Amino acid sequence: MGHRHIVSNIELTSQGEVEHQFVGEWKYEIPLFFFPLFCIPIQFNELKNYSLKPSYLLYFRMKEAMPIFEQFHQWIQVHIDELIPQEHQPKYTESYNKQVYYFNNLEGDCLMLDGSDVYNMSEGSHKKLAKEYLVTLQGLVAEFKELLDSNASLEQFNNSDIATYFFPFSTLQEYLNNDNANYGWDWLEIAFQPNYDFLHFEENEKWGIKKLDGEIILPALYDGIGEFEESGLAYIILNDKCGLIDKTGKIVLEPVWDYVSDTAVTYISGDSNDFDDYKTVITCSLKKDEKYAFYNISTHEFLSDFIYDEIELLNEEYFNVLQGDLYAVFNYKGEECIPFTSTAPFEYYYLYFCGKQKNKNIMYSNSFDFIGNYDFSDISDIGTDKCLLVPSTLGPKLKKIINAQGELVLDNIKTAEGLTDKCIKVITDDGVSIYDIELKTFLFEPIKGRIEKYILMNINLQIGQVYISSGKKKGVYDCIKRLWAIPLQVATDLTILSDEVYASKNNLWAITPMETTDPVITDCNYIALHPLNNTPQEIIVYKDNTVYIWTDGSLQLLPNTQLLALATRMHYNTEGEVGLFSPYFTAQAKHFTLSDYKALEPYYITKIKDYYLEHDHSELYEQMLSYAEELNNDELLQDLGYRYLTEEAYIDYPKAMKLFLKASELGNNYAATNIGYMYFESLGVSYDSVKGVEYYKLGAERGNNQAKLNLAYLYYQGAEGIELNFEEALKYFLPLDKVWGFYVANYIADCYYLLGEYKKAMKYIKKDLKEEDHLGSFLMGKFYNLGLEVKQDTAKAIEYFEQAVEKGYLHAATDLLYLYAYDEGFKNSEKLAHYLAIAKENDLYIPTELQEKSFLKKILGKWFK
Repeated sequence: MGHRHIVSNIELTSQGEVEHQFVGEWKYEIPLFFFPLFCIPIQFNELKNYSLKPSYLLYFRMKEAMPIFEQFHQWIQVHIDELIPQEHQPKYTESYNKQVYYFNNLEGDCLMLDGSDVYNMSEGSHKKLAKEYLVTLQGLVAEFKELLDSNASLEQFNNSDIATYFFPFSTLQEYLNNDNANYGWDWLEIAFQPNYDFLHFEENEKWGIKKLDGEIILPALYDGIGEFEESGLAYIILNDKCGLIDKTGKIVLEPVWDYVSDTAVTYISGDSNDFDDYKTVITCSLKKDEKYAFYNISTHEFLSDFIYDEIELLNEEYFNVLQGDLYAVFNYKGEECIPFTSTAPFEYYYLYFCGKQKNKNIMYSNSFDFIGNYDFSDISDIGTDKCLLVPSTLGPKLKKIINAQGELVLDNIKTAEGLTDKCIKVITDDGVSIYDIELKTFLFEPIKGRIEKYILMNINLQIGQVYISSGKKKGVYDCIKRLWAIPLQVATDLTILSDEVYASKNNLWAITPMETTDPVITDCNYIALHPLNNTPQEIIVYKDNTVYIWTDGSLQLLPNTQLLALATRMHYNTEGEVGLFSPYFTAQAKHFTLSDYKALEPYYITKIKDYYLEHDHSELYEQMLSYAEELNNDELLQDLGYRYLTEEAYIDYPKAMKLFLKASELGNNYAATNIGYMYFESLGVSYDSVKGVEYYKLGAERGNNQAKLNLAYLYYQGAEGIELNFEEALKYFLPLDKVWGFYVANYIADCYYLLGEYKKAMKYIKKDLKEEDHLGSFLMGKFYNLGLEVKQDTAKAIEYFEQAVEKGYLHAATDLLYLYAYDEGFKNSEKLAHYLAIAKENDLYIPTELQEKSFLKKILGKWFK
């Protein structure tokens, strides 16, 4: 569905979104590198909480999703030797560390996806399409989390719906090692702004440079420091003079110049064809006494005298040069390429130089030939063989196509768009067609309709193919082979199934050989492509209430193992396939055997188990559970063990322990946590705090939040064999703040309070007061009573202590006893008697003196009982 995704970082408030910060612009889909950050969407019905109306804008809780982002990269690191060549692994690690630093330091807590282009479709409203897109993402998210939580294998990842969506024609390895992505970093807008290898810092009003890890590269010595450019150099300012330094902090150009321009980097190939046989030339301009000169930094020599009024970098190897009132273009050698003809600085746009001659636009080619009077705003790159779309002289609304030399390719057209290196989609008064630059001809007669390069993923277009529709007719044209892959025909749906056949629908579905219109199979209810067990893509055919597989040119019954794998593909299906699949699956299920399950990849064992639970196939789930040990699946072993641990009719602790141990050996985090629980509760084993903690920690390391909570409680409350340790408790409580904020905020606050870190405690006290007030009122009472982080105020302390008792934290009654009994400004016999009664009733601590009848009678008076 998508064409491009424009993503911004924002902070959502009750007044609506604020402070947009551009994050990136990605074509066709959110890159898998960042997909985890879109795993917690804000639902349409929640938007009203932020004074926002549902629209094509989608919002995602980025900061809450950071643990998933880190979990994904932890998974990559586990499989790194399979995924990333060893020599590139440091580059991956560097990129990941930059991303973590970048996302953690974004000011806003959410990401906003702007769908104004994503959903720019011919049918349906933006709002409706945005909702549909969100459903697609949520389906993928569910699988993504499942893959990570189950510590899926690389093979499982490559056979998932995620793989089909993100890299349908490659593998995860190929996707991650995209040369243009730099493991995700170069796909962030920030990658083109500050250099995150080197961070600027200020000290005593001077500036220095340090690395991401804090290592000082350059002490704070200069009045100003620029960002490092492609050349590896950055400008420095000292006493109003400019110079250059390299990334080691070494001075390359002494700060003695009035101005230093941005540096130009030019790569000059050598005599051999070896890619590494080239030299790098770095140039810039310098200013002295109000005049400019060219300077070669690589050779430390001047390329001109100080004779120009201005020299500024135009692109990586050309400069704008001003002399008098006119601008020219010079190259990195200081040579004039375009003469002094423009009254404004030249702009470089898609291999063209655009300037002005007073009110008239001028344009030069990349070979410096004058092309015509065009402004950069008049031209459009169509992405084909360096061709541009420019205004035609034949009419005010007409265009023409020119090449990089300014030569005419095609005139008298409305608009054009590149499809391949040689083919252009052209719209004229006669309709739309494809023009071949190499053959210099239209490939077919113009039609009244549309040609789409990227549309409807289910059509399964291959490289160089385009989808064409005209009225009720549809087809696919192959621009590389220059023929109709699917001839134009009346159809409601088309899908390319393989290099040999395609599927078309006109009431019912049919399978037809490519380049023809004569079907070999007709009257099918549905046809789909699915990656199944040990296969990248299978053609599945629903016909006569039966599910077939198309193979070797014929229909064959789908084997039970593949039928089980296909069931897992029904999770995210939004078409009519589910209704055709379910009755057939239910009928065949009575014939499933252990061998059918054993032939499945481990990934599908987990998926089919989930399918049974979600679709109330209790008998099939029970059958599968009975195969747990034979299938050696960690989730089935865990489920069966949990039954022996908790269900009264099955209680058998030794069996539960045996199954949990097997599941834990296979990496199951729940099983490890349950083993720890059994050691602490003495269920089938002797109490053993050492082993209990060992397995809780194993569960926590694998991401089990219950294990983290159990460990946090143990260190917070203490247990036999475990001493109180509030630092350790915080270690496990803090990660849960993002997951169960309201549930653990009070414990975090109390740990910080008991450790004497009152400022940090206050942050979580306020959070607890806002959300649940488990302990917040009591601790706030303590802070006001003792004057910690707030001005001492006994009245407010009493107010908070009484609020704590009302909320159920009765221990605050002890503090009230002291205040009402001994504080001269707040003695109160009636209230003292009230809280004494509460303390006695709940067996709370009561000061010794307040337990003596003679003393009580004296201070309570008529309230003494």
